[in-house]
Amino acid sequence: MLVELPRKVYRRISSTIADTRERRRLAPLYQPDPSDLDREKHLQEALDWLKRAQDAGDDRGVSYGVKFGEDFDRSYPETTGYICQTFVEQAKRTGESDLIDRATQMADWEVTIQLPDGAVMGGKAGNPNPTPAVFNTGMVLLGWAALTNLTKTDRYTKAIRRACDWLVEMQEPDGNWIRGNSRFAAQGATLYNVKAAWGLCEAGFAIGEDRYVQAAIKNAEYCAAQQRSNGWFPNCCLTDPVNPLLHTIAYTMQGLVGIAKLTNRRDFFAVAQKTADAEMRIMSQDGFLPGRQTSNFDASVKWCCLTGSAQTSSVWSEFYMLNRDEKYRKAARQINRYLMAHHDIRNPDARLRGGVPGSWPVWGDYGELRILNWATKFFVDALILQGDIETLDAGNLAIKAGSSASNWFMAARSVLGQFLTPAKSALRSSYRRARGQYAKWFGFGPAQLLGALKTLGVQPGDALLVHSGMEAFWAWKGSVPEIIAVLKEAVGSTGTLILPTFSVVRTAVDLAKSGAVFDPRLTPSRTGLISEVFRRSPDVLRSIHATHSVAVWGADKEWWIENHHLAETPCGRGTPFFRLLEKHGKIVLAGVDISTLTFFHCAEELLEPEMPFSPFTAERYVLTCRVNGAILKTASMRLYAPEISKRRALGILEMELKRRGFWRQHRVGSLTIVVLTANQILDTLKDLSSRRIFCYQR
Repeated sequence: MLVELPRKVYRRISSTIADTRERRRLAPLYQPDPSDLDREKHLQEALDWLKRAQDAGDDRGVSYGVKFGEDFDRSYPETTGYICQTFVEQAKRTGESDLIDRATQMADWEVTIQLPDGAVMGGKAGNPNPTPAVFNTGMVLLGWAALTNLTKTDRYTKAIRRACDWLVEMQEPDGNWIRGNSRFAAQGATLYNVKAAWGLCEAGFAIGEDRYVQAAIKNAEYCAAQQRSNGWFPNCCLTDPVNPLLHTIAYTMQGLVGIAKLTNRRDFFAVAQKTADAEMRIMSQDGFLPGRQTSNFDASVKWCCLTGSAQTSSVWSEFYMLNRDEKYRKAARQINRYLMAHHDIRNPDARLRGGVPGSWPVWGDYGELRILNWATKFFVDALILQGDIETLDAGNLAIKAGSSASNWFMAARSVLGQFLTPAKSALRSSYRRARGQYAKWFGFGPAQLLGALKTLGVQPGDALLVHSGMEAFWAWKGSVPEIIAVLKEAVGSTGTLILPTFSVVRTAVDLAKSGAVFDPRLTPSRTGLISEVFRRSPDVLRSIHATHSVAVWGADKEWWIENHHLAETPCGRGTPFFRLLEKHGKIVLAGVDISTLTFFHCAEELLEPEMPFSPFTAERYVLTCRVNGAILKTASMRLYAPEISKRRALGILEMELKRRGFWRQHRVGSLTIVVLTANQILDTLKDLSSRRIFCYQR
């Protein structure tokens, strides 16, 4: 024992000396210029590094990274999945076809190495005995889902189903994942798996499978229930649950925010916001965040996890875009400056130039003396979002007036959540049981839905505009594609099915001022899951319109969408909404109320001369579209004035339609369906206007 102790001490001292020598030798190889904070330059160099990392190996995955002084490592399936997502999202912004090509190559490679049970392997490629990993599977789903939204490729759909089925099979009744976790990470400390749930949620939306979405929500609810009152997430680290990495804390925030954006679950936003605010409070003036933290959000190390800092920046940017609270924009810019100041974009070694180390100083314990592909990817995401915010703010200063109310709402939800979480959890459990029993007794399928539409007068040959809310279909015994199939059957091959696929998130004016470029192939629908699945279906065409596009299937679909971008207002003369009048078209409200009635905008243009005010902006806007790579400008349009839009009161119209017998309503299962006729709506509004009755609050 007396001999063994000195040997252990000697080995420890020798190892420390060797580590110190290696640091001194390798650290100088990476030399950032802290004075160069040009966001575009840093973004481009980081993207270029990711491309080189993909090109370095024999496959089309992205290299794990580079240890200083060495060559690119083997490809890493987990992170290749979400780098694929980043490339797709950036391609939507820039139209760079090379990014789509590379993302496709990544996704195809992931398909070829998918495990027989549907999972994605843990660790690096080339392992002769690969094992499945829940988290890695969710990350690859993010990439497959992003490409599926664009390409409708069958091989991705099949891969998604296999991966999602495996994740659902591995999931515990409470939503957690205990089985199937990576053998390369600490078991029982995987609360960050909620980011894998985000991948599951994205995949569910991409292929129209609600059960995957519900499984993701279940995990997010489990994660949210574990959060402590100060915002801390326990059991949330790859290696040390007591002093977790900022990287995995940020994974947890990202997963909750991603699912919240897809499902509109404001409680998930509030949970993530509590943690995001706690991180903001401990950030130093120069943008430094500690790489590991205690449960009181105190630093437990003196180095920064650049990976987690970049992820946290993205979370803050998401919150700024959600509620326009200036503190999030400032925090994101502050931490991005720190990241750029520690990003080497002038290195003569192409293996290092543009890549992001795991830590700063570069000998920090996370990714010590290494460039990591995921650190670089998250840095790219952070800078992209900063650019989005700068574009939005440049033309959208008026939005600040509404931010205080939104901030109050979010703060109130956050505070109330501390006291109501146990009660909410019990209520949710009761609700799920009741909902399951209701669905068992009163569920409905394709035959009942088709019968309801026929009862309401929908028949073959009709032109049918459908507004829908997937939430009301929760007792539906089928998939989203089956809903669409029923709608097609209702109008038949001689009819036309139209669904709104609007790009607007807040208002059309906000979108116009943001400078966003609309691409009918790439820009997602913001009008719900059914419309998004429909627009990606075979034989569907989408109109070219930057704010109020529609997707059309059936007879004369080319005529319906022709020159939509040349109309002087989004929904008036020369648009598919006006053409409803020419075809005596019908409008379906499936699980939504009359406030979604877009045809009212058409009537606003037609009745404008009779109104005491204009519902449109005085300013005109020319928006940009990209069609098959070519830039196309819209007509000089008048958009809907936000201050007038807030005053719309379509309940007046609903009462009058019911009084005249024009409101046809039927309930099937959980779903209320209303069928209206465009010409009858216009006639009703004309009569109301002749009596100086307009559908607006005073």
